[in-house]
Amino acid sequence: MDWVRVTVDTAPGSAEMLAGLLAAEGYETLEIEDESDFGSIAAENEKYWGASDVPEDLRGIGRVIVYLENDAELPSRIRALEQTLRDIRAALPGTDLGSLNVLTRVVSDGEWKEKWKEYYRPVSVGERFIILPEWEKDADTGMRIPIVLDPGTTFGTGTHATTAMCMRLLEGLIRGGEKFTDLGCGSGVLSAAALLLGAGSALGVDIDPLAVSVSRANTALNGFGGERYRAVRADLCTDDSFLAELARAPADVVVANIVSGVIISLAPKLPALLKAGGYLVCSGILDEDLPQVETALSGAGFTAVKRESEDGWSAVLCRK
Repeated sequence: MDWVRVTVDTAPGSAEMLAGLLAAEGYETLEIEDESDFGSIAAENEKYWGASDVPEDLRGIGRVIVYLENDAELPSRIRALEQTLRDIRAALPGTDLGSLNVLTRVVSDGEWKEKWKEYYRPVSVGERFIILPEWEKDADTGMRIPIVLDPGTTFGTGTHATTAMCMRLLEGLIRGGEKFTDLGCGSGVLSAAALLLGAGSALGVDIDPLAVSVSRANTALNGFGGERYRAVRADLCTDDSFLAELARAPADVVVANIVSGVIISLAPKLPALLKAGGYLVCSGILDEDLPQVETALSGAGFTAVKRESEDGWSAVLCRK
């Protein structure tokens, strides 16, 4: 299958925020190219990166790349994306979003898959983890716990702020033997992290069937088969029978790294998924949305015990 690579130019430092806003509108297959991101990653991981590794074509710019299927619906999808960009600019009149110019290019499926290897290198996350691309799985990781990922065609490298905050919170939660549930599992990186920390079992849930297969593959890369990790496709917003099934065997720790609106919608149903005294980690929350999310969680009976913020994103740790 061929794909269309839609590049949206934005201001340096704004790509993360723009990608998050597009993700909230349903654009799930995204890449972020921002000099500020590459520069900070290079500085924090000097062993694997250097200043010269910041690509020349990224200096002084930010981009968000959206991948769309190249089919008969492509023209209407591009028009819808352009309208979404206009709506975002109108909603944020004081924010420097750059030109938001759109450029399209057809790419083959193979080219898209190989794109990841251009810049994806080992990156330290939190106090204990280092994320390795599958093709660098033998790199020296020192005292850090390696998580090996092959992001494939759809999911990121596990280093986005929303994911990194979840991993840092998990470092203080998983003691050994816990039952872990990952709502919106994507690449499976959070389930892999929980299992590597000692969780007894992990369940990944995602609306995207590709996430189910990718997360299984990634947890397998880290040594966990079907006896420890299970992935299920489900729409959490509409499939009440599936939520009822989860409630019959509640977890010790649940992570919901999804958008604010879905967390708010699910809030009344989340307590049933946890054992008494269990922990809920919510991420994927824009800083300005955190009060509304916390109000919904408090109304469902949760108590917020810790908050994190990074790059305009928030995460909150709650206890049932």
